[in-house]
Amino acid sequence: MYADIHLEPGQETLLPIDPELEGLLYLYAGEASLHSATDPQPLKRSAASILSEGDSVHIGAGKNGARVLLIAGKPIGEPVVQYGPFVMNSREEIEQTLRDYRDGRLTA
Repeated sequence: MYADIHLEPGQETLLPIDPELEGLLYLYAGEASLHSATDPQPLKRSAASILSEGDSVHIGAGKNGARVLLIAGKPIGEPVVQYGPFVMNSREEIEQTLRDYRDGRLTA
């Protein structure tokens, strides 16, 4: 699931999400908060906000509106190792990828 959400100032939206999915919100413009049963949680700009379990997400825009990415998918159950722009399944794979990059073996 991938949604590019554009909210006008003060606008709110409630989006359904399959409870089997794990997801995140990424605020890339404006101000927004994740609304829950208790208090709104402000989203940090240019940072992934991991969603908790549930079947929907309620987002509210700030005074300047907001642009938020919603990304969700089924977990693949694989280990994840990240270094810079590289994401692999193990440290050894990361090290091999760095060697390949330095030696010019990675192509677009």
